[in-house]
Amino acid sequence: MVEDRCELLRQRTQPLLEEGEEIQAIFPAKIGLNPGGGMLSGAFSTLDRKVVIVATARAVVIVEARRRYQPTAVTKRLSRDTRLGPARTSPLKRAFARVELDEPTWISSIWRFEVDKADSFLDDVGPGTTAGDDVEGEGGSD
Repeated sequence: MVEDRCELLRQRTQPLLEEGEEIQAIFPAKIGLNPGGGMLSGAFSTLDRKVVIVATARAVVIVEARRRYQPTAVTKRLSRDTRLGPARTSPLKRAFARVELDEPTWISSIWRFEVDKADSFLDDVGPGTTAGDDVEGEGGSD
């Protein structure tokens, strides 16, 4: 079921990305108050923004979304060396996890694997290279 949602998000979001940009990881999120924060956050949930977070080899792309996470427009492009995780949960609010962006960003905990997947592309990349690019060895032929 999560894989089906991932595929649907990919199909909907791909047309908004730059030409040739391929999706490495993708997941829906909310920017705003902690969705598991109780009655007060429920009252202000209309202030939350729905977004789709996309990791590509070039960037981390924040895409605004409407109802049911229908992507509408790219609102922010972050450097691809931006780490999104670890997605942290609190013992009392296990259903939600916070993603490491510059604004309070929350995901359903079922999407933690996509956060880990996005960051895994950074683990083997050296400084000055783009995530997903092949790193060529040094040395030449004489």
